[in-house]
Amino acid sequence: MIDMAKKYKTRDGRDVRILCVDGPGESPVVGFAAGLLTRWMKCGAFSADLQGSCADLIEQVPEVVTWCALTVADKGGIEAWGSRDTPPHGLVGGVYPPVGHLRITQPAGNTDITKITVEVVPLGESK
Repeated sequence: MIDMAKKYKTRDGRDVRILCVDGPGESPVVGFAAGLLTRWMKCGAFSADLQGSCADLIEQVPEVVTWCALTVADKGGIEAWGSRDTPPHGLVGGVYPPVGHLRITQPAGNTDITKITVEVVPLGESK
């Protein structure tokens, strides 16, 4: 069931603005997908065959992003330091220059560890 209070994109990543969820007919959800007036079924499917379409609605769940600095340890190896909502800059722990960062992403309110993604981001790059 599509909820007007939630945010959606199409399966292929186009921005969607829902106008109503109580329109007439089999496709009562009406909105704009990348500027084009479009209709969907109550479940968010674009097509009644339910086979999956690039125009299907996909709920956008807010993400929480945590950053950790990666440094080279005194005896070799890599250590991760701290966590913040932006990539750390400068010396870590007042001593160690970062060599990169970890970007840890999870859906807001997530408690399922299988939904967490970890990405190594080279120094000087941030996504």
